[in-house]
Order: sequence, then C-alpha cells, then structure tokens
Amino acid sequence: MAHTYDFTFAVDGLDPELLRVLKFRGVEAMSEPFRYDLALCSLDPDVELADVVGKNAVLSWVAGDEPRVVHGIVSRFEFAGQGRKLTYYAARLVPRVWSLSLLRRSRIFQEMTTPDILKKVLTDGGMPADSFEISVQRSYKPRHFCVQYRETDFAFLSRLAEEEGIFYFFRHTEDKHVMVLADAASIHEPIPGDDLLPFMGEDEGGTGDEGVQRFTLRRAMRTGAVMLRDFDFKRPTLDLSSEKQADEEAEFEFYDYPGEFHDAAHAKTYAEIRLEEQRAEREVGHGRGTCRRFIAGYKFTLDRHPRDAFNAEYLLLAVTHNGEQPQAAEEDQAEGAANVLVYGNEFKVVAADVAWRPPRLTPRPVIDGVQTAVVTGPAGEEIHCDEHGRVKIKFHWDREGPKDDKSSYWVRVGQVQSVGSMLLPRVGWEVIVDFLEGDPDRPIIIGRLHNGADPGPYGLPAAKTRTSIKSASSPGGGNSNEIRFEDAGGSEEFYIHASRDLVIKADHDTTQSFGNNAAYNVSVDSERNVGANDKTDIGGNCTIHVAGNHEETIDGNMTHTVSGNQDNTVSGNRATNVGGGDSLMVGGNQSIQIGGAHEMKVGAASSEDIGSNKSVNAAAMMSFTAGAMMNLAAPAVAAEGGSSVTLVSGGSMKLESSGAFKAKSGGAMLIESGASVKIKAPKIVLEGGSQVVIKAGGSTIKVSGGGVDIKGSKVKINGSGGVNVKGAKVTNN
Repeated sequence: MAHTYDFTFAVDGLDPELLRVLKFRGVEAMSEPFRYDLALCSLDPDVELADVVGKNAVLSWVAGDEPRVVHGIVSRFEFAGQGRKLTYYAARLVPRVWSLSLLRRSRIFQEMTTPDILKKVLTDGGMPADSFEISVQRSYKPRHFCVQYRETDFAFLSRLAEEEGIFYFFRHTEDKHVMVLADAASIHEPIPGDDLLPFMGEDEGGTGDEGVQRFTLRRAMRTGAVMLRDFDFKRPTLDLSSEKQADEEAEFEFYDYPGEFHDAAHAKTYAEIRLEEQRAEREVGHGRGTCRRFIAGYKFTLDRHPRDAFNAEYLLLAVTHNGEQPQAAEEDQAEGAANVLVYGNEFKVVAADVAWRPPRLTPRPVIDGVQTAVVTGPAGEEIHCDEHGRVKIKFHWDREGPKDDKSSYWVRVGQVQSVGSMLLPRVGWEVIVDFLEGDPDRPIIIGRLHNGADPGPYGLPAAKTRTSIKSASSPGGGNSNEIRFEDAGGSEEFYIHASRDLVIKADHDTTQSFGNNAAYNVSVDSERNVGANDKTDIGGNCTIHVAGNHEETIDGNMTHTVSGNQDNTVSGNRATNVGGGDSLMVGGNQSIQIGGAHEMKVGAASSEDIGSNKSVNAAAMMSFTAGAMMNLAAPAVAAEGGSSVTLVSGGSMKLESSGAFKAKSGGAMLIESGASVKIKAPKIVLEGGSQVVIKAGGSTIKVSGGGVDIKGSKVKINGSGGVNVKGAKVTNN
C-alpha cells in the first residue's frame, strides 16, 4: 500500500526524497528565531553529517491550495539510530539570523541610527541583502556612541531592537526566508488564504478541517504609567523627564533612570514605547487548532465563538506546530500499517489593534570595574579636545575602529575636586576609564596610568621620594611646567618651574617667610608694582648692583635715614634736580671734593651760615660776579693773593670800613683810576720805608730819608695863614 507523505524535508544539494519526515515540532514567536526540530529517516545509512549542517533546507506541508513552507538553515544534524531497513536522523531548522549567535564581538558604532546599526550588523554577519527587510516608520536619532561589548551579533541586534520597540518576524518562500524588522502594526498581514477561522470546539471538525478547537483569554494587571528621566551635562538644570499614562491603572508607575535619551522629543517617544511594552500583553489569548497556515507575525479573525466578544481579529505572537506521519518509516513497520497524518498547533495572540512591543529580555552588558584605553587624536596633534574638555579614546579591545580622532565619541574627563581644575589627557596617554551605571555606552575618564612607552617623569625607584605634577609644552614638547615635592630627609624641596611665563596672583594678602637664604635671579627685565605702601626690613647688610642705568621716581616725599655712615660713589656724572626747596643738614664735618670744574647757579638769593671758619681754596683763579652789589661782611675781612689781588668794578667801587682800613702788599701796590683818585680823611699819613713819591705830569714830590724834593715847571706854595719854611739850610734861588 502506498503511503501519503504530507510533510517533506529537502536539503540543498541532496535528493529531495533522501530524508523523510517522521515528526516535527516547530516553535515560532515574534522577535525570536524560529526553531523546528525534526525526526527523520532514510534508506541511506551513510548520509554525511557535513553534507547537511549549514545548508539551506525547506520543510513543507500541505495547507490548502498552497503548501506551507518553512525555509531556513540546518543548524545541527545527527545520526539517531539504525532500524531494520532505515536509518534515523534528527535535524534542527533555524533562520539564517540564528548564525549571528555564533559571532561574538566587541566594537563601536558612532553617529548611526538604530536601523542603520541593525543593517550593518546583519550585513557584517553574512546576511544577504535580500534576506532581511527593515521597515520602520518612526524617525530615529543617531546614537552618538553605541558599543557591542562581548556580545554575539544576535544578542546585540536583539538588545537594540528591544530598546527601540522594534520587533521582527519571518516570511517564507520555497527558496528563501526574509527577516522583517518593523516598528508599526501596519506591517502585519493576514495569514495566507482565508483568514476567517471558525471556533470548532474540542470535539468538532474532521481530519483536514481547519479551525480553532480551544481558545482562552486572560487579562492581567499591568503597569499603567511610565516615568523616565535622564541627565544632560550640557544642560544640567534642564528637567529631562517624560511621563506617559494609560487610561487605566495609572497608579502603577514604572520609573527608570537613565532613560537613554537626550531631548524632550526623544524622551516622549521612549516613554510611549516603554508603556506599550508594559501593557502589550495585558490581554493575551491562548488556543489550540489545526490551521496549518498560522505564522507568527500574521493576523487571523476568530469566528463563531460562543462568547461573541472573542470573535475578533488577532495577531499571532507565537505558534507551536506539531506534525507526525509514522508511515514515513514504512519499511520498518508491520505490513498493512495505516496512513496516519497528525497536525496540530498551540498559539498565543493579542488583539490586532494592540501596539505590541517586544519585552526587553536581552541583558545589556555591564562592565564591572574600570578599563584602560589610549587617548587618540588627529595625526600630528598632541592635545585633542572639544569645548567641554572631552577627548577621544581607543579601547584595547577595539580591533575594528581607527586609532585617530574617529576612534570614539567625545568622552568626559573627570577632574580633581576643585572649583576650576582642568587637566586634559594628551594623545597617547593611557587613561583609566569607568562607566556610568556600568554601561559600555557611557564611559568617563577618571585617571591616568604610566606604562613602558610613557614612563613617569623621574626614574624609579631612585626618585621614589619625589611627587610631581608635570606637563609638557605643546606642540613639540621639550619644555615643561612642573610642581614637584622632594621628601627625601635632609633634601626636602618644593619646586616650581614655568617653561615660559609665571603669574602669581593673590586677591588679598601674601606672606612669604624664608627660614634661611633666598636668591632671586631675573635674566632680563623685572617690574614691581605696589599699589600702596612698601616696606623692606633687612636685618643685616644690603647690596644692590645695577649693571646699567638706575632710575627711581617718587610721586610723594622720600626720606633716607642712615644710622651709620653713608658712602655714595658716582663713577660718571651726577645730576640732581630739586623742584622745590633743598635742605642739607650735616651734624659733623662735611667734605666735598670735585676733580673738575664746579658750577653752582642760584635763581634767587643765596645764603650761607657757617658756625665757625670757612676756607675757600682755588688752585688757580677765583672769580666772584654779582649782577648788582656784592657785600662781604665780617668782623675782619682778609683778601690775600699769592701773587696779586685784583678788584675790578664796571662802575664805581667803594671800600668802606667803620674802623681802621689797611691795604698791604708784599710787593708793589697800584691804585689806578681812569678819572681821579680821591683819598679823604681827617688825617692822612703816607709812609714809605725809603721814600714816598707823588707824581703828576712832569712834576714830582719825592719824600725820602734824605729830604723832600719838589720838582715842577712851576711850584706854588700858598697858605691862607702863614707859610713856615724851616730847615738846617734853606736855599732860595
């Protein structure tokens, strides 16, 4: 008797009749890879396992006018035993996307939307372009930094889709299957053929009749409100939160932080998705039936249920297919065994108008602890940051990304706990990276490490007592700014070095105290500005050496007090300009020695008051000039010239004494006048040691020890009284 085979299984490259289907169990579900486990038999005892594993295959069964086909790949194939004439095998049929669960990676996606990331993951995983379809209606913002960290491609894809509320299901043809990813209910189509299925009850319907034999509907309490909150460091005061409530059960709130969004519009979308996720299976139907056309992700309409409210359109969330045809092993069966074709399914549904979202079942990877990474930047750039002091890094595990300014998104840098610290890691530094909430998508830099390529500033352990903060000049390096502490006993030091300018500013007081010596060395100019008083107190000596000029400007008074001696030495010229009065008080002697000429100019009167003697000594000529009168007043005045004394007057000259007046010369004395000379006194005595001569014109009067000789062309003696001529001898010619 010939047997009918309702279920067939064909593998690419093998005879389509090589493997017969004894039974199968297939599980399909929204946002899950389908899985069909098949029990097979064959007349060929030597089917090579390698000829089946990884190959495309098709399971098909009769389902109305068109066969129902399930296309996939064989993920495993096993030899299950040997019968009398047949060999038994087992196979598992899965979608091609299942193979992405065998690919485990760590990599970074930047500035890509979720649909674009999903597409790249599928393509990189070897999925042909016609094996998947991404049909989304929402607009998606780029994810700045999205990390697949130690995840399989399939887990990463599932996690992103679940976060965004993107679901998937499969469409099958005889030569391929297509993974459909979507975010809207409009993508769901009715099942092939007639989608109106009657409710038949447990005992109704005959063999081959399609319908629903059992149907239950369950309603459960669910979350009715969602509140999400996040934080944006660029706008720290902005309330980044969003709330969405259902019409019922709003008292049951789902609150989460971080909400994984960065603006209000994004927050609203995510709140809606999370609420739809929480309430998607608030009412769930379960059933059992015989419709061979059921496919997860498709819709059907239930009819003729005794509870009229249940007669509605439903979306198939999951279908479990069970098929059995033992006659496929007819060679090992007893003669006359009857054909037995058994098919049935269990299914799970929600109302077709429900916005179903996949539950977030795929765990997000959590990085427990810190990692290290290398700071990156454009070629030739030593410091690369943005306006927030963020830098780019490359993780050691990132084998696919470039090692430049495209290696990551901007990563925030932790700073020391002060009001305005900013220490930016340089390109090439190894830094310590932590992760907010352990999320690989949210790295922050919390420290820096030295390594073999970038050792510390001083050799260790020799410099183990040194603590330093040191930065290199950029670009090019070569110089550095540094603050250093040396704690070696007996050599303690606090060291500050500026590779160029050093600016120290105190808004209030500054105190410097040195227990020992202090040295200041300025190689070029030095400028000091004191806004108020300045006081310098030196306990010992003070030496100031100026190699060039020295200039002091004092807008007010200046006082110099020297408790001991003062010695001023000027090697060149000296000029003193006093705009007002000038007073010099010397308590003891004063000596002024001038090696060259001395000129003193007084614009008004000049007065000297000398408590004792004053001596003026000129090695050559001395000249006194007065614009008006010159007055010499003293108890006694002596004018003495080593060779001569000359008194010259442009007008008249008067020598007057209230007492005796004496003019004395060691040599000749000449009194000469361009007009006349008049000597007037009550008594005049002219005394010459040898003679006295009075001469005028050709006449002379000579008085000597020998006598008086009067000589002239004419001599006249006239007396108003008598004339007395007396001598030892009087001659009258």
